[in-house]
Amino acid sequence: MNKKVLSNIKWQLVSQVFNIAAGIASSIIVTRYLGKNDYGIYSYARAYAAIFTSIAAIGLEGILISRLATEDGEALYFGTGFVLRCLSDLIAFFACLISFCFIGDKQSFIPLLIVSIPILFQCFETYRYLYIARYKAKEYLIIQNLSLVIMLAMYAAGIVMNLGLLYFSLVYAIRMIMTYLSGLIAYHIHIKKKIEFKIYKDKMKELMIVCMPLAFASIASTVYNRVDQIMVTKICGYEENGLYSVAVTLSEYWYFVPGIIASTLLPSLTIAYKRSKEEYVHKMQMMIDILSTISYMAVIALALFGKYIIGIMYGKEYIEAAPIMSLYVVSGIFVSLWHARGITCNITGKTTLTLYCTVIGMIANVILNYIFIKRIGLYGAAFATIAAQMLSSWLGSFLYKDFWYVGIIQTKGLFPFIRIIRNRKYMNLRAVLKKN
Repeated sequence: MNKKVLSNIKWQLVSQVFNIAAGIASSIIVTRYLGKNDYGIYSYARAYAAIFTSIAAIGLEGILISRLATEDGEALYFGTGFVLRCLSDLIAFFACLISFCFIGDKQSFIPLLIVSIPILFQCFETYRYLYIARYKAKEYLIIQNLSLVIMLAMYAAGIVMNLGLLYFSLVYAIRMIMTYLSGLIAYHIHIKKKIEFKIYKDKMKELMIVCMPLAFASIASTVYNRVDQIMVTKICGYEENGLYSVAVTLSEYWYFVPGIIASTLLPSLTIAYKRSKEEYVHKMQMMIDILSTISYMAVIALALFGKYIIGIMYGKEYIEAAPIMSLYVVSGIFVSLWHARGITCNITGKTTLTLYCTVIGMIANVILNYIFIKRIGLYGAAFATIAAQMLSSWLGSFLYKDFWYVGIIQTKGLFPFIRIIRNRKYMNLRAVLKKN
């Protein structure tokens, strides 16, 4: 099992490195080619669509992966989960378009319509969950990486043919659709086994009860992660949002690392929790220390070299985004800490805390953005994001007495170097997976 899990992590990390490299290349192409104004419109449309993408997800990923990892999980939960995602996709897509008609503008409506189409294909993510539960990442990741190559080729063709904003929005939509379909395509190529597709009303009710708090939390999380870009656009304009989006994009590129490690270790931590709380706390602390150490490395690297990175990648036109990025990237520390509570909530089924904490973060972010963007511009938006992440991801764990131990794990995670200095072998993923 250890080798299987570690192989899964390695494949996802390698794939994500390629994903990041292709993402950086495409970001450079789109940002430089479109310019600050059109890139601001493009980023605004994507940020708005992201809110409804999270609505479609309904917080199902972690819950469904843990259910599919059980012996009868595929037979009991796959078909039910797929249908549930289909319904949520339809609701989210139409809610996105209808709401934008009231608060959006004509200039960005068509780009929004294009980038929101992939929402309708998110239900096929259920196949990817099946692969994660079985520790078989290789097959579907190859398809995802192929979609990146196609995207880069289409971007290059668009530049050669001197095409505009709508074309680049369409390329983004095609790439996301291919990503969502990757699990389905890989399944039919490599496994070719007919899935026992059954819908159980009791299981659907169970998933909805457990997922509803996570769904609202996911929506609130996306709002407070993307509302800054929407509010920057409304208060400062498209060009300022273009600058801010560059800072946000670079600051969040490394988020895939803690996300992959946490999601891959979920089955292992679930087993540890069932054995004993002491084993679970020990392994969770090790994982959080690893994630927070990665976060500190990212913060230091971008703070020291951010200006040069932006200058080389995006040109002098975007150099003003460097100090904003150096501030914004600090929020990533709290993003890593969040995984301790997120995993614990998934395992225990106590997802209401996630909802409360995320709503607190969302409200704080909206209020702080409104206050600080008007006073200190883009720096205010970055500061508001840090404060919201700190409240939601860390301090919120102390709202419930049963989760105080998680808050203590997170607090210790802010100072991982103490335990690393004491034990040089501490940072070892194999130790987290030991005895599984």
